[in-house]
Formats: sequence, structure tokens, C-alpha cells
Amino acid sequence: LAQDMGWHADDMPTLDHVMWKESRCDPTQHNTTLNRDGSTDIGLTQINDRSWCLPTRWYPNGYLQTLGILTKVGCGELFDPATNLKAAKAIHDYSQETNGNGFKPWGL
Repeated sequence: LAQDMGWHADDMPTLDHVMWKESRCDPTQHNTTLNRDGSTDIGLTQINDRSWCLPTRWYPNGYLQTLGILTKVGCGELFDPATNLKAAKAIHDYSQETNGNGFKPWGL
């Protein structure tokens, strides 16, 4: 599924590690308590709502909505494994372009 969503085969070991570390590979995980800023993390790769799918001054509809990955207001679509993996790939690519490390948003 991850490769169908754009991930490369050589990223699979690290992506597997991220999904296990973040959600124990459970797409229904929703962290609502660990972030000091009150944001939440959603789905397989625990995508942060405040950073990636809620409106900001730079992305009034949300970053992932601007890319067309999410089609609705909010972040609920990230519970779908395919959507979560596609969104994680977009975040990875953005991070790779801006700081040379695609897995930096996951602390790697």
C-alpha cells in the first residue's frame, strides 16, 4: 500500500519503523494527550493536525488540503491508511526538499 501511495522501496524499512514507533501500525491511533501545544497526531504515521491539516496563515485551508490530499476540512481522513500514507509521503518530500531529511518530522 505504501508503494502504491508513492513511497520508494528503499524507504520501506524506515517507514516501517516510523509506523511501528508512532502507532504500532494501528491506523485508528489518535494521540490527544502528548503534545504540549494541544495539537493531536493521527493515524499510522501520527500526522500532526496543527502542522499539516488545520488552517494556518500560510495555508488557510490546511497544507494537505492545499495539495489535494485531504478533501474535507479537518483531519479525519487521515485515519484511512492510504490517505495517511499519501499524506506522509507529501510531508516526507517537503521535508526532504527544505532540510535534506525526509524523515525529520518523525524525529529521525
